[in-house]
Amino acid sequence: MLRFFQNIRRRLLTDSASGKYLLYAVGEIVLVVLGILIALQINTWNEHRNNDAKILSFYKEVQTDLLKDIANFETIISSYKLKDSLAYLVLNNILTPEDYKNQGGDELLDLITYYRDF
Repeated sequence: MLRFFQNIRRRLLTDSASGKYLLYAVGEIVLVVLGILIALQINTWNEHRNNDAKILSFYKEVQTDLLKDIANFETIISSYKLKDSLAYLVLNNILTPEDYKNQGGDELLDLITYYRDF
């Protein structure tokens, strides 16, 4: 293909057809510019496609993190509900000394010493 264009250029220069050669040169420039524009468009399209894939992966990561956080909050809330019910029993003197012995003291000790943050 390159040899073909070289032959055309040589023939136009030897025939002393400068107008035709100028037209040929402008045509080559236009082809090169079109090729560059097409390459830039493909590059831009590829970058957008890669960015969309990254955004989608970020969304999926945020979704999994939120699901883990929800599960963690549910366990924290259930432990605080247990502590709340134990605190209610202690504050209203509903627990008897036998209850303290039967419970082993772990849950009641956790009531005043254990804190679980979000």
